[in-house]
Amino acid sequence: MEQVFLKPLSADAYHINPTVSADLAIAVRWVLQIQQRYYRYRCAKALEFLGFKEECASQLLTDESAVGYGGIITILDDYIAAQPPLSLDSNIAQFGQLIGLSKLEVSIFRFVLIARAWRLVFSDVRASRYYATSNDVFELVAHCIKADADEVEVALMPSSTLALCNLVTMERGGDLADQFRSLRVFDKLFANDCNPNDLLQKFSHTADTPKLKPADFPHLADAVQLMQRLLSYALAERQTGVNFLLYGPPGTGKTELAQWLGYAVSQHVMGVSAFSGVDVHGAKSRLNALLMCQRLYAASGDRVLIFDEADDVIPSQVGITVGNNDALKMAINQLLETNATPCIWICNSIRHFDAAQLRRFNQIIKVDTPPQAVRQNIAEHYLADTGVSSSYIDALATDEHITPALLARLAQSHAAIQHTDTADKQRDFDLMLNPLLQARFGRRRRDASQTEINPAYYNTSVCMAELTRQFKQTPDLRLCLYGPPGTGKTSFAGYLAEQAQLPLVQKNASELLGSFVGETEKAIAEAFAEAEQAGAILLLDEVDTFLGKRQQAERHWQKTMTNELLAQLDQYQGALVCTTNFIEMLDPAAVRRFDFKIQLDYLTAAQAGQLFTELQQTSGLQVLLSPYQQQLATLKLTPADFAIIKRQMRVQPGDAISSDVIIQALAAEAQFRQPPTSALGFVH
Repeated sequence: MEQVFLKPLSADAYHINPTVSADLAIAVRWVLQIQQRYYRYRCAKALEFLGFKEECASQLLTDESAVGYGGIITILDDYIAAQPPLSLDSNIAQFGQLIGLSKLEVSIFRFVLIARAWRLVFSDVRASRYYATSNDVFELVAHCIKADADEVEVALMPSSTLALCNLVTMERGGDLADQFRSLRVFDKLFANDCNPNDLLQKFSHTADTPKLKPADFPHLADAVQLMQRLLSYALAERQTGVNFLLYGPPGTGKTELAQWLGYAVSQHVMGVSAFSGVDVHGAKSRLNALLMCQRLYAASGDRVLIFDEADDVIPSQVGITVGNNDALKMAINQLLETNATPCIWICNSIRHFDAAQLRRFNQIIKVDTPPQAVRQNIAEHYLADTGVSSSYIDALATDEHITPALLARLAQSHAAIQHTDTADKQRDFDLMLNPLLQARFGRRRRDASQTEINPAYYNTSVCMAELTRQFKQTPDLRLCLYGPPGTGKTSFAGYLAEQAQLPLVQKNASELLGSFVGETEKAIAEAFAEAEQAGAILLLDEVDTFLGKRQQAERHWQKTMTNELLAQLDQYQGALVCTTNFIEMLDPAAVRRFDFKIQLDYLTAAQAGQLFTELQQTSGLQVLLSPYQQQLATLKLTPADFAIIKRQMRVQPGDAISSDVIIQALAAEAQFRQPPTSALGFVH
């Protein structure tokens, strides 16, 4: 930085470097003003940095009357008055008017921008002791801008407009300028060509036009219609404190639904931007941007705001917050109660949200994975013109983890692979889908065509046709399927759902067990609610994980988990299928609540023989059963064993496959299921 004062011959002969800008001169005036008033802030180094000779600086420091300071400040005032009007002053005045800042708030904001721009000038503005409190800071700022120190303190509180909009925040620093922070984007207010309106637009953007329509959310029709009416009324009546919350798993269409709702009632739907210029917004900064948008659009009365990814913004019960302090919590409460522009908040989960915030929303809608019929419509909407087969679209719709967002991604990628044939295109789509599913859920996509269910290979005494008829006629039938692993319990439930033409909601332990107290119980309740809403059969796999005998429970949470599932069983009005390998481990109170307890046992000799001959045919071998019938009869085999051997044979050389090899492989699979035995005593 250039010297401000040039080669004086005496204290009266100081003149100012003509290259010094008006804002730098203002910053220097403030520094001298502070030294003039507060003796403890006088510093020879600061004066020498500005261009004063050592002798002159010493005279100023010892001048008790401060007459010398007054003369130099007058010189600065004359210099500033002779300069062209500062662009910052007009820009910041217009900016303050747009977002409703008071005159004092504009003055403080101006002080911070100039002080931060010329931090070197303030580098030695520090007391002989480190700032013990903020009182000195408020007093110094008030002296510079000719305001009351108490009013300055109020204007800089964490709950103030300056702080909440991220215009000015306070931090611990070594000198006066380092006590404040402001987004670098506001440095543009110094520019001659700055348009404050354009600057504010960086905190929001026009929301995209949605590709999905209400017809794609028939399972939420009543809630969506209500929210549309509430939004429309809020705009018409200029209501304040109107907020809505959409939550659910990623990719289920929350943002699309919010955009449609916004455009259904307004032509101006704005999204809060995730970044602004070079300032990447974290959780707190995005909240600041939302507050900025609320102030910006408060007077218009015709806009709807969409605030996406709100999970880390709303304070939580376990401290996952944007600061997690009382002032911020109170600020969010105040925002939810007083915001002038209706806002739709979007997040993935509300498990950790503070109840004090949740109760302040006008309406909360859970946007869960759509039912299969809805997924079918959405899949056809996105993929009908991509050239894939209808059977492939049907297969995607059967997988509940293939969300609308994933389908949209496939449709978006279609242009890059549109010249490939159907088989190659479906393979490319799988290459995109499977890694995503593997990363999130630990599995590839489900392909119903690869799992052919033949009821003839279920070893059960129940008549399959009669059971299917019961499912069609009795909407609240409850089954417990038990038996050894691999006997087809889970696929049996899928077969029943297919025959009854009902969707299947499948839940296993990894999806329901939570890390925190109460999470598992809540997930269990949500699973029952999801199935009931979709009119689906609920399948709880490996239910012994949740329904163990309470008298054998070692932890209190194990008992509460069983109690919650029993309570849900009593209230549930839909069809339920539970599977377990260990029915003897289930709580007796749970067992008696099932209408049928159906055992699926190992294959009979006839069933094993039939599957063996089918495997011989598939492998290109001569069908020859009689030499192997006795051995098959002695093995405890399941349909899963034959499915595994069939996959193994695919990677074997043709000349290495024989009926004897198949029998040996089946015997090995059966042996794996036997409990290991360990010898006791000495081995000779």
